[in-house]
Amino acid sequence: MSRISYTFYNCKNVDQVNFTSLDKSNIEYMEFLFARCENLVDILGFENLNTSLKKYNTGMFFDFNNLQIANLSSFNLDNVEEQHGMFVNTTSLQMVSHGNCSDANNLFDKNQEYNLIILGNEDINISSISGKIKIHNINETNTIKHKII
Repeated sequence: MSRISYTFYNCKNVDQVNFTSLDKSNIEYMEFLFARCENLVDILGFENLNTSLKKYNTGMFFDFNNLQIANLSSFNLDNVEEQHGMFVNTTSLQMVSHGNCSDANNLFDKNQEYNLIILGNEDINISSISGKIKIHNINETNTIKHKII
């Protein structure tokens, strides 16, 4: 078991993080991993993270106001035990590719209005999310060519 929770929490001077050489096979805890990162614009290798073992992703991107695109297409969010508030106060968020997730209500702030495109399962439950939400089946779209952010 490995824990990387809070590793980049409140980072002010980091603009790029590289996960490509990190052994990601046994990471279970990632709470508030990138919360309150002010200048982070590039996360390399994060899109290939195996989430089959992940237990906690709570607040992973909390208060990350520069986050525009989150490519979590390799994540199996239905296997994660605790993922509440993953995208709370991500006011710039425009697109999320979520991979396997059947219920996104607990990922977002119920008090925030979103203008968001969600790529993944068209049957995803978003009943508690406010704003302009468009859902597209990821199989009908081109692969996301952006980095995670």
